[in-house]
Order: sequence, then C-alpha cells, then structure tokens
Amino acid sequence: MTGKSKNSGLNNPSNKEIEIEKLRDLNKWTRLLEHSKTFISHSRLGLLAKFSIAESIFESYLFSNPMIFSSAQPGELAKNSKTLYNHETSLDESKKLYDAEFMFKQVLEKAEDSNLPVEACILLIKLLYSQMRYDEAIKQLNNARIKQKIAEHIQNLKYYMQSKQLIQQQQALQVLTTCQSLRQMQLFAELHSIRGLCLEIKSRNEEHRRDDQDIIDSYELSSLFAIQHSLTLHQKYPNTNSPTNLNQEENLDLINPLYENAIQKAPLYYIKRGEQQMGVRKFRELLLKKNIQSITSIRQILFKKFAECLLFYVPSAKYTQISGGSEDDKRKRVYKPSNQDEEILLCLSLSQYMASKEVMLFRQKQFKQIRELTFNNAMNSLDLLLVYLAYHRSYNVLIDKFEMALKYSFEEFSIWYQYGLTLMCDQKYYKAYLVFKECIRMKPDHVTCHLLLAQIALENLLLIDESLEWCEKVHEITDQKNKKALIINGCALCLKAKLQNQYAMEINYYEKALEIFKKANSIDSTDYLSLFHIAHCHAILRQIPEAIEFVQKALKYKPDDKDSLHLFALLLTSTKNYESAHTIILKASALFEDFELYYTKIRIEEMLFGFNKSVNSILNLIVAYKQKLQNASDRALPSVSLSYPGVMSQAKNVALSIQSVDSNHSLETGKL
Repeated sequence: MTGKSKNSGLNNPSNKEIEIEKLRDLNKWTRLLEHSKTFISHSRLGLLAKFSIAESIFESYLFSNPMIFSSAQPGELAKNSKTLYNHETSLDESKKLYDAEFMFKQVLEKAEDSNLPVEACILLIKLLYSQMRYDEAIKQLNNARIKQKIAEHIQNLKYYMQSKQLIQQQQALQVLTTCQSLRQMQLFAELHSIRGLCLEIKSRNEEHRRDDQDIIDSYELSSLFAIQHSLTLHQKYPNTNSPTNLNQEENLDLINPLYENAIQKAPLYYIKRGEQQMGVRKFRELLLKKNIQSITSIRQILFKKFAECLLFYVPSAKYTQISGGSEDDKRKRVYKPSNQDEEILLCLSLSQYMASKEVMLFRQKQFKQIRELTFNNAMNSLDLLLVYLAYHRSYNVLIDKFEMALKYSFEEFSIWYQYGLTLMCDQKYYKAYLVFKECIRMKPDHVTCHLLLAQIALENLLLIDESLEWCEKVHEITDQKNKKALIINGCALCLKAKLQNQYAMEINYYEKALEIFKKANSIDSTDYLSLFHIAHCHAILRQIPEAIEFVQKALKYKPDDKDSLHLFALLLTSTKNYESAHTIILKASALFEDFELYYTKIRIEEMLFGFNKSVNSILNLIVAYKQKLQNASDRALPSVSLSYPGVMSQAKNVALSIQSVDSNHSLETGKL
C-alpha cells in the first residue's frame, strides 16, 4: 500500500504537466522551481523538469534585474544593466545563468515535443539579449523553427490589418493569437518585441537605411500578443494581481519591459516616418479599448507617450479630433477633448494619476528594484505634466499634483524642490519657505536652497534677520564668498537701515551695505546689479559724484535696465542738470510703461517747461496708474515665472534679480 501511494504521482504524469503549465501561466517561478525539483529524475518528464528549473532561474533573475532600455542607442539595453560578464553580477548568479543557457540549448537538441524547442529557443534569445549579446541573439532568430513561426504570424497580421469589418478583425485576431498555453502567448509577445529591438540595432549599423516596416510589424505583433495575453490571463485567473498575492508571490506580469516597449514603439514609428494621423489613430485604438482596463501599467505608458507625441511631434495643422463616440457614450455624457491642448492635458493627468497609484510603497529590500522602477516612472509623468502646466501658468493644478506625489516621495529631494519652486510661482511664499527648509534638512549643503530661502525671507516675508542668517550659512558652505548671497545680504542691510529711528544707525547700516556690495562687485566687476546697488548707497549717503560714476558703469553693462536709468535721471536732477535728466527719463519711459517713470518725467518737465507742457505726460501717468491697479491682483515675479524658456530653471536663479528698489523711489525723489 505504501509503495503504491508513493508511486501514484509518477504513474500519473499528466497532473504534473497541468501543474507546471498553471505555474508557468501565472509566472510563479519560486513555486515552479520547488515543484520541478520533485520529479527531475522522472524518465519521461525529466527534460521538462530541467527546462522548468532553468526557466524559473532565468525569469527570477530578470524579475530582480529588469531590462532597462537605452535612450541613446535604440534597440540596446542601458550600459549600467547587470550582465553575465559584469562585475556587479555575483559568481552564483553567473553560474546559474550559464546553466540555464546550457539547458535551453540541450532542450533544442533533445526535445521531441514540437512546442518545447520553440519555447526554449525563445527563452535562449531572451537570455542572450538580456546579456547584451546581440549578435548571438540575432543569429538565434534565424533558427528554422523561429523563422517559420514569425512568417506565419506576419501572414496572419496582414490579414488582420486588411480586415474592414469588426467581425472579420475579431476572427483574424483569434487565429493570429491562438496558442496552446498562456505562457506560450507571453513568449511570442516577447519574441516579437526582441526581434523589433534587434532589427533596430541592425538598421542602425547598416550603411543604407532600409524601410522600417519589418520593425513596425514586429512591434504590432508583440503588442497584439501582449494585450491578448493580459486579457486572457485576467479572464482565466481573475484574482491574479490581488494585493494579498502580491506580498506572497513574485507575480507582476503587468510590469514587463518588453510589453511596454512593443506597445508604445509601433505608433511611434508611424509618427517617426511622417504618418502622424496613423500613429495618433493607433494610440487612440489602444487607449479606447475598454477590455484592457486591468492593464494599468501599459495604459499609463501609452498615455504618457501619446501626450509626448501630441506635444512635440504632431503639429496643430495635422491634429484630428476624436470621432464621435457610441450612443452609449453619448447617453452617459462621456467627456471628449475638443482640441489638442485638452487631449494633451487629459492624457498627462491620467498618466500621472495611474503612475502615482502604481508606485511601490513597501520599503523592504526585496522590493527595491520595483520601487525604483515605479518611482522613476511616476517622476517622468510628473515632469512632463510640470513642463506643460508651467508653460500655461497653471500653478494651482501643479501644486495639487505635487501634494499627491508627496505620499511616495519620502526623502526625495527633487520632488520637494520642484514643489517649493511651484509654490513660489503661485505666490504662496510662506509655504514655499517651509518646503525649502525641508529641502535644507535633506541636503544641508545645497547652496541654491539657501539663496532662495534668503530671497523669500527678505522680499516676501520681511524676515530680515533670518535672511541675513541664510546668507551667512551660504558663506559657511562655500569656500569663497558667493556673489548672490552678498547682494541679498546688502539689500537686507539697506532695508534694515530704513527701519532705524536714529539717523546715525541708519547711516551705519548703509555704509555696511556699501562695503558688502563692493565685495560682490570685486568678484564680478561686470555685474550691473552690484554696480547699481553701490550707486544707490552712494546716493543715499549724499555722495553724488561717486553715485553717478557707478550708475554709468551699470548702464554700460546693461543699457536698458529700468532701475539704473531711473536712478541716473534722479541723480542728474540733484545736480540741476535737468536737460540730461529729461533725455534719460524719455529713453526709460519709451522702453517701459512704468508709473514711477512717468511721475519722475512729469516732475522734470515741470522744472524745464512749466506745468502746461507736461499735460500729455500726466495723461500717460493716469493710464499707467489705471493699468497698475487693474493688474495688481495677478502680478507675478518675473524672476520666477515659468512661462519663459527654461521653465523651472528660471526659478533657480531667482537670487540674481534681487532688485528691491521699487519701494525706495519715493524716498530717493524726496531726498535727492
């Protein structure tokens, strides 16, 4: 009785094959490895067991070290990927991969089954490609069995593409994607994706560039197999990707770099060769498929790539709107973008939302690779949305997106830094001040954050002492004096001087500020900003000749600076040289429609020509004052505006444009 029960499993090998097929379908490689070791000595299933063990080892390795494609070299993997001959790969991993490669080759020679050698050849091609052995992978693609399968698939693809009616397309798709198992369907999807990548490498190395149709066919086939595989998988095993299973098994079939590469590359190649409408139609066909809602990672990548194409490669003249939806959609009032901008914003928002929900929040060591992959994916979507919304000055929407991103951005400096810059652009200075202080905690030696904190504290929050402290910290961090920090420091001392009740203390602070501005000018003698502030301090200290000398130097390096022109005109009036002052103020008012300039112009014209001659200037002053009142609510700092080229980089250099002289003009006019 004992002997019979012991050998009952061996006498019924079909149950073993069914169990192996199920584990391979679900990509449960750890359990497949353990299960295959139990019957490795079986006479008939021994080869299948060895093949399953080699497959489990290789796929487990790819799960821990996913493929990362190079953006610089199309078709190749990134140079920092771990390979069989890389020093980062351990000896144990190298030995296991070598044994897996040997087993795949052994199956190709000994297997009698017609399907097992094909699957072994596909896995061998995948292994060679993942190890950057591209020439060997291309050689294996010329295997007779593989070439026969590829030819059959391409013939069925042409019939599918030529089908006009929906029923014919469904029948052609069923014929095309018919496979004996889900695992075989997955392998065919990966085979065609790798074939497209290898064809990209070959076309790049050839002197005469050939047509890209073979590459497009490969990616079309891969995307069709991938979508059909994922759809069939979730129909056959509906609880595959539940959160409980995710913690116990390594089943993440949706995070497949080869799937993502193939699905996004086919429409991109159409757009690349000038067929924008065809590429847009392919993207929309994939995104509007309601039966692949479970494939969130692929849809997220598609949304992002489609938005990139609409944003950078599809001109407005070649853009076509989405055709009218079904009656069911109209009855449910489904939203449909009416123009290109709305479709871009919709795709970017959906991509960012999906990517943020996919980010792995587990901090365990075994999830490190997946966490980095999903976080980088979410970051890419957020950066693209940042560029688009910043160009349209929709800072309030950006702030909401960054606040959503903070939940998975623990100790991520870049997210917090961009969040602070966006708050500055939306004129939420106190919140930006707190965010930059958090950035300083993460990176205490980040000079730009210290400068931004000093600038916000001085210009927007009037925290003069704190601004001076941040400037001192900048000098402590850097080996030599920082010009921007010196200018902010000098402006803070000038503002502090105005708050003094005693005249002697006020003069003392202005003299200190003058020395600091001279230090800043000694670092860069061509800096017009430090020269302007030196002239400004000399003017307040009643040193008019020195002030005129330095303001002329400032205008030499920047002739169209509004504040320098205004200060020069005021200094000339203090020397009774009204004609020259009138010439300077005319030049300034012609360049800038500014209330203070018009007011100074009226006063100079009164001194020169009398009141009757300055009526036109008074009318211009009234118009400028009216515009100033109308625009007072939505005025933004030009130094942190994201509507100019450079987007967020403009805000990084905000400390360069510290010109807090607008509030000083009335005082200077009275004193001079």
